[in-house]
Amino acid sequence: MRPIRLQMIGFGAFRDGTEVDFADLELVALVGGTGSGKSTIIDAITFALFGRIARLDAGSVEPVINALSAEARVLFEFDVAGASYPAARVVRRTKTGATTKEARLESDGEVLAEGPKELAAGVEELLGLNFDRFNRVVVLPQGKFAAFLHDRPSSRQDLMRRLLDLGIYERLGTRARSISRQAATQLDVLRPKLEAGGVSDEAFAALKGERDAVTATKLALDIALATRRTSIAARDEAAKTAHDFGVLVLAVANVDVPTEVAELGDEIAGAVAAQEVAAKGLVHAEAAAETSAQACKDGPDLGECRRLLDVHAGLFTSVGAAEKLAVTLEAAAGARDESAARVAELDVQVTEADNRVVGAEAAEKLAIEAAASGPSRADLDKAKAIVQAVVRIEAEVEPAETAAAASNKEVETAASSLQSAEEQLGNATGEVRRIENENHAHVLVGSLVEGEACPVCQQTIGEIPDLESAGELASAMAAEAKVEQLVAEVRTATIQAEKRQAASESRLADVSTRLETARQAAGVVPPASEIDGKSAQIDKLEVTAAAAKAEREQASIHARTLRDSDDVRTAQTEATSAASVHTRTEAELAAAQRRTEELEKQLDGKPAETEVTVMVERADQLAIVHNETIATEKLAEQESKTSTQAVVALQESERSLRQEFTSTWAGFKAIDAPTPQGSSLLDDWRAFANWSTTQQAPLETQYTKAAQVADAASAKVTEDELTIRTLTGELEDADGCEIDDLSPFMLKLLAQAEAAVNSAQQRRKELEADVAQVEQLEEAQQVHDMLGNRLLKSSGFEQWMMEEVVQALVERASERLFELSGGQYSIESDDMDFEVRDHRNGDELRDARTLSGGETFLASLALALALADSLHAMAPEGTPPLESLFLDEGFGTLDPETLDVVAAAIEELGASGRMVGIITHIRELAERMPVRFEVTKEATSSVVVRVEA
Repeated sequence: MRPIRLQMIGFGAFRDGTEVDFADLELVALVGGTGSGKSTIIDAITFALFGRIARLDAGSVEPVINALSAEARVLFEFDVAGASYPAARVVRRTKTGATTKEARLESDGEVLAEGPKELAAGVEELLGLNFDRFNRVVVLPQGKFAAFLHDRPSSRQDLMRRLLDLGIYERLGTRARSISRQAATQLDVLRPKLEAGGVSDEAFAALKGERDAVTATKLALDIALATRRTSIAARDEAAKTAHDFGVLVLAVANVDVPTEVAELGDEIAGAVAAQEVAAKGLVHAEAAAETSAQACKDGPDLGECRRLLDVHAGLFTSVGAAEKLAVTLEAAAGARDESAARVAELDVQVTEADNRVVGAEAAEKLAIEAAASGPSRADLDKAKAIVQAVVRIEAEVEPAETAAAASNKEVETAASSLQSAEEQLGNATGEVRRIENENHAHVLVGSLVEGEACPVCQQTIGEIPDLESAGELASAMAAEAKVEQLVAEVRTATIQAEKRQAASESRLADVSTRLETARQAAGVVPPASEIDGKSAQIDKLEVTAAAAKAEREQASIHARTLRDSDDVRTAQTEATSAASVHTRTEAELAAAQRRTEELEKQLDGKPAETEVTVMVERADQLAIVHNETIATEKLAEQESKTSTQAVVALQESERSLRQEFTSTWAGFKAIDAPTPQGSSLLDDWRAFANWSTTQQAPLETQYTKAAQVADAASAKVTEDELTIRTLTGELEDADGCEIDDLSPFMLKLLAQAEAAVNSAQQRRKELEADVAQVEQLEEAQQVHDMLGNRLLKSSGFEQWMMEEVVQALVERASERLFELSGGQYSIESDDMDFEVRDHRNGDELRDARTLSGGETFLASLALALALADSLHAMAPEGTPPLESLFLDEGFGTLDPETLDVVAAAIEELGASGRMVGIITHIRELAERMPVRFEVTKEATSSVVVRVEA
């Protein structure tokens, strides 16, 4: 993992938006005074990745929000194996605390995880590190720098197991034991099946013989059924022929001419004569209507005459209206001028009131500006709140210190108990190994299997010997297991105590941080006397502004009252009404004058009103005559239409009777009935009736022959059915089936016989497969039992691998510490417990907990550098490289000479391709780095400035 950039806003000391660019950096220092926000940058990295920081309890997110902000936003972009991953979190305040509103991990625009827990899980999977291991391997924050050095052996061993995934051997052993148990279970199921046996060759041959016999019977039955179907078809055809001849015999005896056919001819002739008379009347009526229409066309234009009469009347009315409107217009002009004068007088009064409002508004604006430019009441309230916050937080310090001291004592007691339990476990494990070493052959007996080759001499094993030491070994292993259980219980209690210790220390650190922040904020606020003086100044300015506001409101009310008074509204209404009446009257007079001129133009050169009246009377008389001829024409059209419909109806009846005749004739067409001529329906009927009287005797003869053929065909069907019953007579349940159901019945019998053969064949194949599977399962059980219960136990290969890994780590760390201490110290390990050898004091071996602050820093740094330098080489294939390291503690405890050695070691580490960042307030150390980020605390937010060396 390699950082690229970090963006913060509202996070801790960084209220304003801040970006730290780590791209292309190998060695960098974060430098600044106490409380400036250096460590907050590291906190922001771990918070973006895991949603928590080392100084706070898990789940506590409210303290990360800046005191003056409603939310905190963090975006950390980092690189893993050449791919970029932005991780973002947003925390917002709520009424009861704070909550994470947004959490997201992306790569190439694709969302990999969304949600607080999901983001942390995604990062853990990507890096192979959880929060605690990240703070031991990549980021070493304040208060946690020496955690790996001072960890209990069991915790340190657990960390190494997880980092290097050594637990895979334990998982493999568990899996091997599970496979062995599964194989045993499957063998318990399969072995009884093998003992039960399968289908013999004789039984299988008998089943095949039964199937072949049913197949042969079915083939013969299919042929007989096909023959029967042919006979049934011949029988049905002969019966149909006999039936048809019988129907014809009866039909020719009933042929006769229908009465309605004889009567229809006379009705059609009468209807045609009436149709001709109506057509002649229609011709006469149409001629009279055409003559009257021509007379109307040649006479006066009735529409034009009536239009001219309307124009004469309109002209008379328009002249009278214009004269009346001229008198009304003169009176409206006087009323308009009088009301306009009254409105102008009232406008002068309203203008004076508006000018008073303008002056009052200007005075109010000056007062408000004076108040705004003076002291801020919100700033004064904030200053008072800061002073009060200092007092409140100071009261929290003592309880937090008491709780931290109690939790530390609890951890010491738990650690002592765990150390005692681990010593007991070591003794029990040593006893087991002693017995195994003294009785190698006895131990080997536990892995022997009768009938298999001995792993030593390769001879086939007959009887496995019963050796006396087996009981002693079993007792020792049981004692070891009991002590292991005790260690696990004590370890769990210790972990719980450590969690409570971390929580109390976190609370104490939080109270201290908040107290320091509050005191820094209190240092920039004015004294109480100055706050009181500024408050009085604010009160005076607010009184002046209130008075100006009251004057402005009073002037506004007066102006609004005057503008809204009844006098003003009445005068304005009257003036508007008078002007409207004058304008409307003036427009009406002009319209009347234009109308008069237009009407006079229309009558220019036209007849007088009396002459037009005579023309109208003449046109009315011609129109009456024309309407009468039109009515006569319509009546003639209706009579012609009615007579035509009567003819069509009779012709339709004739067509219907013709269709009935054709249908009757078609039934006899097959026996050569005479073809209709089509000229007369009555003639066709008579010819058909005469013919039918000659057909009675021949049809009766043909009917007799057809009946004889039908009887013979029915007898053939009976004979075929007897043959079928003979074929199926020996089949069980066949007599109860109808003949048409015998084919499905035989299919069912054949399917049953075939299924019996297939089932037997399948049982024989399954037996062969079971035999092969039993052999495989027996082999798998033996192999996985040896792996799970002997080779892959926790005290076996995994323990050996852990010892090798720790030894390699200690050798690297010892070389680092020897260089950093100028040859004075080196690190050794006794069963995962770190000790320091002092070469300048007679090679004294010291417990790591007895080192001074500076010595502890050197030892912790050596371990951190060794772990970071070699972890990727020791980790499983596919684990992402840890290409960055942040150090946030301890440089102030070093003397100048040692500090120079440490700086040189850090510079060397940075040159190896890993990005190394140090957090320090020591200016000399920071200036040795090629790039440093200067972190300073300003009024409301910390700022970061990049400086190149």
